Amino acid sequence: TLNPPSITSAVEISGGGSHFIVRRSGGAVVCWGSNSSGQCNVPPGLGDVVRIAAGDGFTLAVRADGEIVAWVSGANGILEPPILDAPPKWIDAGNSHAVVVRQDGTVACWGSNTSGQCNVPKGLSDVVRVVCSAYSTIAVREDGSMVAWGGSTQPGNPYGPAPVPEGLVDPTLLAAKGGLAIISTSQDAPVFGDLDGNDTVDAADLAVLLSRWGQAGGSADLDGDGVVGPA
Repeated sequence: TLNPPSITSAVEISGGGSHFIVRRSGGAVVCWGSNSSGQCNVPPGLGDVVRIAAGDGFTLAVRADGEIVAWVSGANGILEPPILDAPPKWIDAGNSHAVVVRQDGTVACWGSNTSGQCNVPKGLSDVVRVVCSAYSTIAVREDGSMVAWGGSTQPGNPYGPAPVPEGLVDPTLLAAKGGLAIISTSQDAPVFGDLDGNDTVDAADLAVLLSRWGQAGGSADLDGDGVVGPA
């Protein structure tokens, strides 16, 4: 079933082809949905999770020490994630590939590369977020620019890079699945540090930050290091 279980401490969620994974505030994870490939069989003892991602038939979890734990769908190398010294700034998964943003702003991809979705552009840096669609990858850099690569329907260019719309102002990449990317611009992008959703960073946001101090990740993790606390 795709109906979510009763959870009151969720801080992050990701959806794959036919399943979901939720990270709870204490670092545990819960999966539900299709388990045809074992993608909902959370490894016993898995904890201290700070990032999650769900692909098509596989699931990824990043622990506080930077270890990436992957389960099922090993045929395309998805069970061979990179070794990191610290939790990545971001992680996402496509149909059969995955991507992370390292703490230094560089990107690593692994898994299937049938459409060039793992061909990270040479010299790409200063990345703050990445999103995978089925067979392509999009990265957002610190200056607000976006870089895309992988599957594309452009005539004579079947392996990308996938086109990014021109004229976007301060884009914020929200999600990309199945060949579709969802982007907000500066006109509707959330205010960084606005933790209570009133479009203003004020004392109320500080109260929210302090209430979540020491917790794993979530919206109050402003520097993206996997825990709410000193930078």
